[in-house]
Amino acid sequence: MINHKNTYVVATEVSNTVKQKFYESDLPRLEDQFQLLQGRLINQLVTVIDRSEGIHLHHLEALRGRHTQVQEALKTVDTAADQALFIEFNRRPFAIPAPLQFEPCPDFYDTGEITSAGDSTVFLQNRLARSRGKLSEVRPVIQSK
Repeated sequence: MINHKNTYVVATEVSNTVKQKFYESDLPRLEDQFQLLQGRLINQLVTVIDRSEGIHLHHLEALRGRHTQVQEALKTVDTAADQALFIEFNRRPFAIPAPLQFEPCPDFYDTGEITSAGDSTVFLQNRLARSRGKLSEVRPVIQSK
């Protein structure tokens, strides 16, 4: 017990020494460095903002050019010709999709049949009861709509 107390006292003293050094030496020195760098940082910030504004202005000019191109292209759209082209390239025979089927896993000796052994019966009955409950809630809504 005494060893643990001594370890705690030493750790507390070390912590206080580190804290005192941080607040009395490290932090003031860091603040002095920040004040020296402040003028340089502001000049760099102004330079970065000036460059970004130039890039933004260039981007806006490019957008204006594209906007005029789009406006000119929209004036030349022929709706009837576009619809005819769409119909021509999307004509396909219609077929009803095949019915969905269970795909058994050969590693587990699966079959497509419902298993009604043990807990699966209770699970299926609970699921059926919940479905019937939801159905009774939805029917009035369907009738009203």
